[in-house]
Formats: sequence, structure tokens, C-alpha cells
Amino acid sequence: MTWSRGVWFFPGKPFLLHKWSPHFWPKRENFTSVPIWLKIHDLPLACWNTKGISKIISKIGIALIVDALTLEKSRLTYVRVCVKVTNTTTYLEHIPISIKDEIMNLRIQNEWKPMPCDTCGSLVHPPALCPSKATSLVAIEIPKRGRTTSQARRKHIPSASPTPLF
Repeated sequence: MTWSRGVWFFPGKPFLLHKWSPHFWPKRENFTSVPIWLKIHDLPLACWNTKGISKIISKIGIALIVDALTLEKSRLTYVRVCVKVTNTTTYLEHIPISIKDEIMNLRIQNEWKPMPCDTCGSLVHPPALCPSKATSLVAIEIPKRGRTTSQARRKHIPSASPTPLF
């Protein structure tokens, strides 16, 4: 079933699907955690396993799943990982690791970087569109339009040389 597969991504952003219920009441939830896709570039093959990837990603969030190409190890330039982040997550551009006393900096690329709302902490809307903020309505006066001369009938002026229709 579709809803049992978890989160779907459309243009890189999470799309949540729930099973319909007759008691469903639509409401906008304030999500304080969302899954996002990250890329870890130039990951050493020694770390190319569940334990290694999870340990590296734990500096940012909780590793949920890797994409099919990462799982099959058919794309070795980067690892693509779905990570659960919160509204307090610090997005790192590099993560230092040490393998046999050699320190390496792994470059991290965010496919989407959600910014938490300053008002409610939600990750699903920008601060400017927060439903919790009080908005004031501004009255705009629309000027009344009177009759203009463009609505006057045009005078028909016959052409100098009539052209036959057939």
C-alpha cells in the first residue's frame, strides 16, 4: 500500500501521505522534524556500510535509508542518505573522520535545507508565512470607474474602393 512506504519526496521536499479515514479533519501540523536527503562526497570504502554511514550522519541527524545506487554501490562518488533532522539541527558542510590515524574531511551536500520558523519552530513553512503570526488586513481603496470615451460608438466610414466578396 502506498502509505506504508513512509515519506515520498517531490522536488526534493517531503510529502506525507496518510490513509483516508471518515473522521479525517484537515489541519496544518507544525512538524519539528522532517526527513531530507544528504550527499556524502568521497566516502572511503572502509566506511561504506550501515555502521559507518550511520555514525557519520549522526553528527547531523538520524540516518533513515540510503538510495538504491548507494545500496548497490554502483555510484562511488557520493553516498545519498535520507536523514531525519529537527528544527535545532546544525547543517555541517564538512564532517571530519579519522581512519587509522588519518583525518579526512567529508564534504556534505544538502539537497534541501529546511529553515525553522522563528515563531513556531515548524520546518514546513518559511517564517514569513507562519499561520501563528497575527496578520493585519490592509484596506485598499479601489477607485470607481466612470464611463469613458472609449465606449462611444465609432462612426462607420465606407472605404473608397469597395472590394468584392467573391
